[in-house]
Amino acid sequence: MLEGFAHPEWLLLLLLVPTWLVRSWFARRRGQVVVSDLGLIASGRGSWRIWTTWLVPVLRAACLFCAVVALARPQKTTGQTRMSTEGIAVMVVVDRSASMTAPMMYNGERTTRFEVVKQVFADFVLGDDGGLSGRPADMIGLVAFAGFADTICPVVQSHRTLVQLAMSVQPAPPAEPEGGTAIGDALALAAARLESAEDQIQKANAESDGPPAFTIKSKVIVLLTDGENNRGRIEPLDAAAFARERGIKIYTIGIGGEGGYVYIPGVQPGTRIPI
Repeated sequence: MLEGFAHPEWLLLLLLVPTWLVRSWFARRRGQVVVSDLGLIASGRGSWRIWTTWLVPVLRAACLFCAVVALARPQKTTGQTRMSTEGIAVMVVVDRSASMTAPMMYNGERTTRFEVVKQVFADFVLGDDGGLSGRPADMIGLVAFAGFADTICPVVQSHRTLVQLAMSVQPAPPAEPEGGTAIGDALALAAARLESAEDQIQKANAESDGPPAFTIKSKVIVLLTDGENNRGRIEPLDAAAFARERGIKIYTIGIGGEGGYVYIPGVQPGTRIPI
């Protein structure tokens, strides 16, 4: 019977209803007038207010009863369905070093490498008009790096929020301490984030009394960069080995054309920055 209420604990307040009625009854008794001879009032006719005085405490008790039941939130449940989703956990790792501000052509427009990467990331996550359907069933996160690696967003299914965060990321200035390309650190951070997300999901599924809310089918890192590792504490091969031990696949995508050096807008002419 209690299953029909969202908060059955409020029903304990129903004990106040008989208490209210008893209190009202004794209060009414205390309000009576005692006379020595009933003949003095036998000929008098009582009005409707006199004959209905008992109704007031009853109505108040009924109001109290309805208020308590409303607090308990009665509900009718015809069935409960919980959707279980299986997908890929993807951590996208984006290079935001100064060399990513180099110009390039994309879809007939002149822009920068970094703006191209952000647009491609948005199309990959949400889909576009050119045939990409997006990744609605997958959990996706973002790590950006230059001389240091930062988690922009852990793996989530709130993809529009993820894309908004990605669009707010800006390239790093070429000057120290942010300059450089720490690919190894970024890969290691992404792998650690995927491992942590899998542990949290498994724990949540184990504590749930229903089907799992999400099951990770596989874990993937997608690296987008235009250069080679020249900063950081972890070598890319060591980070790749760390990921492989945890069943994480790494896919790398090169951005831009050939050449080891590019001109960076805002940097003094003649200055060369390795990418």
